[in-house]
Amino acid sequence: MSPVVLEPTPEREVVDAAKAESMIASWKEQLQSYRSSNPDASVLCEKIVLTNKSYTREAAKVIADFLTGTDEFNPSIASGIKYAQLDDIIASRMEDEGLEVLTTISNAFQDSKLIEVDLSDNAMGSKGVTACEMVIGGNAVQNSMEALKLCNNGLSEYTMEEVADLLTKEIENGSCIAEELRLIHFFNNMSGNAGCESFAKIMAKCSDKLEDV
Repeated sequence: MSPVVLEPTPEREVVDAAKAESMIASWKEQLQSYRSSNPDASVLCEKIVLTNKSYTREAAKVIADFLTGTDEFNPSIASGIKYAQLDDIIASRMEDEGLEVLTTISNAFQDSKLIEVDLSDNAMGSKGVTACEMVIGGNAVQNSMEALKLCNNGLSEYTMEEVADLLTKEIENGSCIAEELRLIHFFNNMSGNAGCESFAKIMAKCSDKLEDV
């Protein structure tokens, strides 16, 4: 049996703290059921889908605390997650709150080794890239990320330069994140010529592992 996939109900809605608590209660039931059926399983969840909701700052904190907590699930749920669909999670949020949500959710994966990250449809801009640094170029993805999606995010030429810096900077083993990528989806960003030059810097660091652009 495959590990649990954590995902909310499909309807588009604003998720406040109360709705987040209800969502997590359902997730806990799924995780406990899986653990009971698979007592030797070291990882209960490998994938989380937060897509198509608009999370308040309070909801983001509730979710992050659940993912990183170790009282009920040890090691933490976040530590086993490899696939994070974080696209379209701040629609209708004011800028300050949206950035706080992105930061809170992204930092929850500090102890993860993410293979695939989708941050599309979050109208990120430069501040958004900084908010999501953990899952673009931080500890959560170094030496593990193979696929990155940043589509329809309004990545200007300056923002693309920041993304390029994160993906091409040298990490501990002397390589960079771009070298390990097999998939890059960056469409619908209106980055302009200068932004494309930054994208070219990323491509120049990619290896023959890259198969989907």
